[in-house]
Amino acid sequence: MKRNKSDFVYDIKIDLHGLTTMQAFHRTLGTIESAYKNGDRKLLFVTGIGDPARGTGAIRAEFPTYLDHPSVRGFILDAKYESGKYLVKLRKNKLSVIVND
Repeated sequence: MKRNKSDFVYDIKIDLHGLTTMQAFHRTLGTIESAYKNGDRKLLFVTGIGDPARGTGAIRAEFPTYLDHPSVRGFILDAKYESGKYLVKLRKNKLSVIVND
């Protein structure tokens, strides 16, 4: 487990900078599905802050819709935005505990 500056302990950190919104969408869903299956529960997604005046920040704006996608919605316990990153907590996967133990 690693920590970021706000003391959020995370299992996986994904930087979405430089991706298109479609690439970020697929990377986010793939990461959540894989993490859930592997029993990782705390994810840090770096989206950046963005500046709408400059036409940036599309991933940050779209990210909540990624988390609401039917393929991952049931895995998510909590998510919050903080300074250019989303802190996502996944529900406990009881099957991964059995398989990984």
